[in-house]
Amino acid sequence: MRSLIDKMAIVSMHGCLVLLAACSQPETTTDHMQEHFTQVEATRAAVISGDLDAAREPARWLARHEATQGVPEGWGQHVVQMQLAAQRIVDANEIAPAAAATAEMGAICGGCHQGMDEGAQFTFVAPPPQEAGVVAHMLRHQWAAQRLWEGLVGPSEEAWSRGVAALAEAPLQPTESPEEVGELASRVHELGTQAGEATGFIDRAKVYGDLLATCAQCHRQMDAGPGTRVRAARTGGG
Repeated sequence: MRSLIDKMAIVSMHGCLVLLAACSQPETTTDHMQEHFTQVEATRAAVISGDLDAAREPARWLARHEATQGVPEGWGQHVVQMQLAAQRIVDANEIAPAAAATAEMGAICGGCHQGMDEGAQFTFVAPPPQEAGVVAHMLRHQWAAQRLWEGLVGPSEEAWSRGVAALAEAPLQPTESPEEVGELASRVHELGTQAGEATGFIDRAKVYGDLLATCAQCHRQMDAGPGTRVRAARTGGG
């Protein structure tokens, strides 16, 4: 499960870093933005896996790292906002507030890109096939969550819409998953509906934060729960 999240983070990170390398900003600013995005992605990967301890290390870097000199006018405010959100992750004792702060960092990235008139460019990968069972369903969820993240960070209406569409699919049937996993999967689809109605960074960050927290709870449930279906989903990367 974790390996899939890491791979998706790498794809997303690559798309953004290619854009940043091409920006006309001074090299020190580009390096600063690249490192920021690397640490944000590391935080998100840990949060979505339900690993709050692992999320604190990159969040601590973000909270303490100072803006470089010579950054574009107005860009420093995004750094300050990022620091405040990151500190909330460092201080969090539960995954839900950390997930909310992580989503806020994504919105801050998107606001910065939008303010520079430079949206991040992502290469969309095809969604996993629609098949029955926990593993296939969770893979679809991960794909959708990645598209929503790209929609927030880009910002990209196309990416956000792709994520919403994927979550509009029918939820798991009761016979296909353990009860607690099925309930959380249904919650993910409810959040997909909310994502379709959300407009603007604030509303979308709220929905995405709830989605991260739900995914994290499901992943931890699958790690702790008995049963071959749970173990199969965990090893399958869903």
